Amino acid sequence: MYTLTQHIGVLSGRLDLTNAVETRSIVDDQAQRVKDAGGVVFDDYNTAHDAELVENYPPGTFGFISAVRGTFSDEEYLGLRIYIPAQEA
Repeated sequence: MYTLTQHIGVLSGRLDLTNAVETRSIVDDQAQRVKDAGGVVFDDYNTAHDAELVENYPPGTFGFISAVRGTFSDEEYLGLRIYIPAQEA
């Protein structure tokens, strides 16, 4: 199982990746915790990775500067805040 969290580069402080997410594997017993925090759980890596790209580079994004439209939960998984996708209008 997989989810999206804030990008691990945030922890280094060297890069401004505050608006970037990355795919993170999760253990089965953490899936409900991720969902309760507003995050999404994916069954396979490819689906999670595709969602990562869509979230980091939504339409109108240019270059390599990520621009997620969602927010981050106060809940963390492995020290990284769980990503909450923006709600579709």
